[in-house]
Amino acid sequence: MKKENSKKTIIFSILLTIDFVIGIIGYYKMNFNSSLLFVEWIRKIFSIPYGKEFSVGIFDRGERLFWYVWIFTMAILVTIIEHELQNNKSKINKKAILKNEAPYLKIFYIYEKSKTKKSNNSSSKKWRELLYRIKMIEEQLSVEKDFGYGDDKLTDCENEISYLLDNLEVVIDKSNNVLADDDIEKIDSLIEKIKIKLELRKKMMIH
Repeated sequence: MKKENSKKTIIFSILLTIDFVIGIIGYYKMNFNSSLLFVEWIRKIFSIPYGKEFSVGIFDRGERLFWYVWIFTMAILVTIIEHELQNNKSKINKKAILKNEAPYLKIFYIYEKSKTKKSNNSSSKKWRELLYRIKMIEEQLSVEKDFGYGDDKLTDCENEISYLLDNLEVVIDKSNNVLADDDIEKIDSLIEKIKIKLELRKKMMIH
């Protein structure tokens, strides 16, 4: 699952950070009498042969070996992280209907379309509440843009959200400029179902 891959990416990112910090500490300990920048320091190390004088003294082989290992470790960790990120992107479930930010784009359209609609005087308060709830779903999906990467069970839940969004879009598109009470009831029901499914999806991604 994507969640497990993300954990691996985080772990390797932490290791990369630790390795970088070790390099910075080594730089300050060995370079305290020089004004060379860190990048210049590394470049100098790899550009001079063993035993040659350096601007702050002579490097022994242990110090040179330290920097070779440091650079090699950095390169390996960067390669692994890049591979993990690419691997995460490629593991989209084939059953997924909406992928990545597609649900957000759909609810964004629904919200913009909904703002052009009006309601009867008797339902105006209810409609304002529904518009607010649609906006809340839009804001939630603006953050949750990782649809389509889960196992079959999670993907089924996401596909149900897709189905409900489609139905909501149809109701909004086919309704008159002044919404009938029946339309408002349908919209209310669909919004509630979408909210429930989004909460279920969030729980499934945690466990």
